[in-house]
Amino acid sequence: EIHTIKSRGDAYFNTAYALSVRIVLGRADWDAFDVRHLEDSRLKGLMKKVNISVDEKIDKAYPKERGARVTIRSKNGEIFTAFQPLPRGEPELPISFEETAEKFRLEAKAFLSKEEIDQIIKRVLELDGPASAVFGILSRPFHRRVD
Repeated sequence: EIHTIKSRGDAYFNTAYALSVRIVLGRADWDAFDVRHLEDSRLKGLMKKVNISVDEKIDKAYPKERGARVTIRSKNGEIFTAFQPLPRGEPELPISFEETAEKFRLEAKAFLSKEEIDQIIKRVLELDGPASAVFGILSRPFHRRVD
């Protein structure tokens, strides 16, 4: 676990940050890991409240399962617990095409036009169009779009 977060890469590998950003910002997308959020006092405060420990039962199930358990204690003492035996998006627990396309739309909009995004999704969905149409869009240099 990385304790001092100085970059996007540090944030990606910090469980306390990932949980906190999901709670505070309501999302854990590309933008949520942008360096401008690293000094957010709300995130830093919540991160200090996160305790991480190894659950021996979950640890022993690896590699068949790659699970996690989260327990949240509210200010009034209520306890909420959730267990996920496999991360969503793994081959054993795939996300739908619609979820994948929506994630692609959200992440690609900073780099591609809506028309380019729609064209890529359409080509992938059809699976009979030439791959070169998709690769032609994706192989160009990318810079953040300014609309």
